[in-house]
Amino acid sequence: MIHFVVLFYIIVHVRGLTNSDSFKGILLIAKSPNNQQIIGTWSTTNSMIKTISCNNKENTAITHSSADEKLGIEALWYAPSTILQEKVIIK
Repeated sequence: MIHFVVLFYIIVHVRGLTNSDSFKGILLIAKSPNNQQIIGTWSTTNSMIKTISCNNKENTAITHSSADEKLGIEALWYAPSTILQEKVIIK
């Protein structure tokens, strides 16, 4: 028996308006626009950010690992296997 798993992910980049704009902290969560339900999971691509658990669900948000100045971050957001909503808001 062969099982296929389709992973749909989006690369999320966050940076300042200019190349010299920096930030110290960040918190990103993907939610449905209607009922604000948390959707999907996250993974990190570097040590400047980490995943955290929300509503007792692992890897449902990302946040900063330190208060060091950052010019930008990158993370991967994975959609669930079924999405009933047409839109997902990352905020």
